[in-house]
Amino acid sequence: TPLYIKKAFEITNLYAPNIKQLYNHHEEPSKIESWNLIKETVLTLKSEGIRIDAIGWQAHVDNGWATEENLNLLRDLIDWTQQNNMEFHITEASSFIKNKVTDEELILQAETYSKIFAVLLEKSEYGIVGWNTWHLTDAYTYRSEYFPSLFDENFKPKPAYYAIQNKLEEY
Repeated sequence: TPLYIKKAFEITNLYAPNIKQLYNHHEEPSKIESWNLIKETVLTLKSEGIRIDAIGWQAHVDNGWATEENLNLLRDLIDWTQQNNMEFHITEASSFIKNKVTDEELILQAETYSKIFAVLLEKSEYGIVGWNTWHLTDAYTYRSEYFPSLFDENFKPKPAYYAIQNKLEEY
C-alpha cells in the first residue's frame, strides 16, 4: 500500500470521523489488474483497522460502453464492494459523444446511461449505491468536442436525461 494513501485515510479517519471515507478510482472495471490492486490496497488498509466506507468509480465512458461484458464486470465490482461491507458509488458519470451529436449518438448515449443506471438499481437491493453526474450540461465540458451531459448546451434535457428518469420510474 502506498504510504500516502494510508496516511490520507489515517488523517481523515482521525479528523473527519463522521464523514464517509471513499477510495475513488478512475479506470473502468475492465482494467482488472488495476482494480485488483485497489482491492488489495483496500483490504490491507481495512485489516490494519483503517475505515474505508465506499469504493468510487469515475465512470467516464464512451458512448456504447454498456455492453453485457462491461456491465457484468461492473456487477462483479459492485458485488465485491458489497461483500466487503462497503458502499459503491459512481462519483463522476459521463457518456461521451465525440465530435458530432446525431440522433443515433443521442440514442446510444441514452442507452449507455440507462444500462449503467439499471445495474446500480439492481445492486441497490443488496447495499448502498450512489450515482453522481460529472457534466451537467454540454455548455461547460472540459473538452468542447465531447458532449457527455444529460443536458445540451442550451440546458435542455437530452434523451439520456429521460432514460434515467424512466429507469427510476420503473424501479
